[in-house]
Amino acid sequence: MRRDSQVLWSRTLPMHWEETRAKFLFKRERRPPSDNDGVVTAFRDGEVTLRENRRSDGFTFAVKEIGYQGVRCGDLVVHSMDGFAGAIGVSDSDGKCSPVYLCCTPIEGAWPPFYAYVLRHMALSGFITSLAKGIRERSTSFGWSDFTEQVLPEPPPETQRAIADFLDRKTAAIDALIEKKERLLELLAEKRAALIHRAVTKGLDPDVPMKDSGVPWIGEIPAHWSVSRVKFLVNFTTSGSRGWSEYFTDDESCPVFLLSGNLGSDLDLDWRNVQRVDPPVGAEGQRTQLQDDDVLVCITGAKTGNVARATKLFAPTFINQHVALLRPDNSRVTGRYLACALKSQASATQLEMTQYGGTKQGLGLEHVRDVWVAVPPRREQDEQMARLESRLNRLRLGSGSVLTQLDKLREYRQALITAAVTGQLDIPGAA
Repeated sequence: MRRDSQVLWSRTLPMHWEETRAKFLFKRERRPPSDNDGVVTAFRDGEVTLRENRRSDGFTFAVKEIGYQGVRCGDLVVHSMDGFAGAIGVSDSDGKCSPVYLCCTPIEGAWPPFYAYVLRHMALSGFITSLAKGIRERSTSFGWSDFTEQVLPEPPPETQRAIADFLDRKTAAIDALIEKKERLLELLAEKRAALIHRAVTKGLDPDVPMKDSGVPWIGEIPAHWSVSRVKFLVNFTTSGSRGWSEYFTDDESCPVFLLSGNLGSDLDLDWRNVQRVDPPVGAEGQRTQLQDDDVLVCITGAKTGNVARATKLFAPTFINQHVALLRPDNSRVTGRYLACALKSQASATQLEMTQYGGTKQGLGLEHVRDVWVAVPPRREQDEQMARLESRLNRLRLGSGSVLTQLDKLREYRQALITAAVTGQLDIPGAA
């Protein structure tokens, strides 16, 4: 039997469950840290542990740990600024944490692992984000005052424990399967990279005579191939325009302005969420406008070295300053072949060796132009690329199938948690 609920994210609850504001379930602890405490981090996947137990890269380390507080194993920990993304869980370690964390201990009757699942459901369903926007416009903060006023389900204590134990087992099994699927995707990506590398350095004919290319990163190539720097294979090279943000527009009839994020991972352009621009008239606009078969290389930022080929241009299209444009000399090389050659491990190694910028990755146009690539006779390139594309298509189908399975597993995981924390499942041991 179920009844109407005052819990905003669940319309009904079991008849025998109570509803209670969080302030009557948990109290906030403000412990001073100890000198030998390690830093505890709440990760977005729900794990709360010592930073050293997981990883230390990608974090900003405080010079002075002002306001740091003690956290203890078993605390319910909520990252007030990142909780909307799921950074909520039960700490498995003693340590210290930033003052933006809420360290909570239960008042009689509350079981922290159960409420960790409840709060993460609230986060991943978007409820916390919508709540934060209602409290503070353009803010995702979920502070103590916000948390304590939430009406939460309160099943009997033995039910809370049974649900948490059930979800621990089930989600662990689902997560293990997700990990295997993700590893399969990695293997398919490695297979894809190996196929591209072989196609543009060795060709797809295993019986062709070979010779030394003279370039260590390329190695042996077919005897009738040559090697060349990219700059001798293109008619035009440039990078995109700077300072065009003032020309941005929401008018869908205006030209497209490609950012580095629009360079897909599969040698194509990602046309989702493209920026529109009303460019200035003159040479600057003409210089950075794409033509069909142009090759694009990301030269700054996290995607440095990523490669895409311009095809299916449905509107006038321009590039920003983080992207290099290479226009192939079609008498020597096709855009499709040049894109694959620049995507190969041989080219990636050369680009990695020339990156500058310390903490910020980056390439200059000359770095891209100076890359050595193996070049088959022009008449062979279309045949080589057609054979390669046939093999890559089979891998794409496999990857697409795995991605669909991953989506379904993640949906099932979330649906299972939702059903459990709202009392819709018959769980052994639950009252």
